[in-house]
Amino acid sequence: MLTVMGGIVLLGVVALVGRMSGSPVQALRVFILLWGAMVLANTWFSVTQADRGFLDQWQERAIGFAVPALVAWLLLWWICRPRRPPEEPAEEDDYDGYHR
Repeated sequence: MLTVMGGIVLLGVVALVGRMSGSPVQALRVFILLWGAMVLANTWFSVTQADRGFLDQWQERAIGFAVPALVAWLLLWWICRPRRPPEEPAEEDDYDGYHR
């Protein structure tokens, strides 16, 4: 749970920096790579230094990576989705449905 919250906080910081720099899409892509590297480093440290087995912790590591990465992917989708142009108000004229 703490890992997921840390990922969401880091995602917010990266998204804010990306928005301020003018390229939020690139920042979110970098976040996914950065977050994956951080989770792999944490897993490596846990296995080699803390004497925990990889098979004991792979589920929590997968969820810890997947939730923030999914939120980042949804933000990417939201930013990159096609937008409809605003509808122009219909002009009121004396058109009665027949061509003249």
